[in-house]
Amino acid sequence: MGESWMWCKGPWNLPNVLSLVRIIMVPMVAALYYSDIPLRGVTCCLVFTVAAATDYADGYLARRWKISSAFGAFLDPVADKLMVATTLVVLSAGHHDKRFDVALPASITISREIGVSALREWMAQIGARESVKVGWMGKCKAFTQMVALSGLLLTLPSKYLSDPALPFDVDALYGASLILLWVSTFMALSSAYDYFKAALPLLTKVD
Repeated sequence: MGESWMWCKGPWNLPNVLSLVRIIMVPMVAALYYSDIPLRGVTCCLVFTVAAATDYADGYLARRWKISSAFGAFLDPVADKLMVATTLVVLSAGHHDKRFDVALPASITISREIGVSALREWMAQIGARESVKVGWMGKCKAFTQMVALSGLLLTLPSKYLSDPALPFDVDALYGASLILLWVSTFMALSSAYDYFKAALPLLTKVD
């Protein structure tokens, strides 16, 4: 099937388009978060989940069709970081009137992302980027983040969440999502430690 889609071989292939769609959905989550629409939490969660699904889809299609490009290699991680960072920031601005709950792990996670991104950029400049490529811990961290943020968005305050007929306990889901957010934060720190440990000989090298 991929062979018949000639356009999929260029920089504007489907995996790259999916990454662009993910970036476009980032401000949508922020706008919906501050909207007054009914079930805004469900809507935010749905948009975020679809965006997260494109992250899996673009990687799967790129591997299946054996297509890659410099543009895609740049775009995919940027889309991921924009989506996670933006969602963390808006949740930190006020969620269940418990800003500190999300703000602390959010600040740690975003600081880690900036540090690791700077490290990878420097390692790429000296031709050693492979030593700090994403490992299994980083992938587990990303998945846990997506689940945690989806749960936190789903439990956004709304008059509909007080309905006793809901199939889930809002407070329990909020607590579980917060625990997962902290788990992903510790995973982020652990993977960052591995990256900096691998780069330490080069960082401390004396010319």
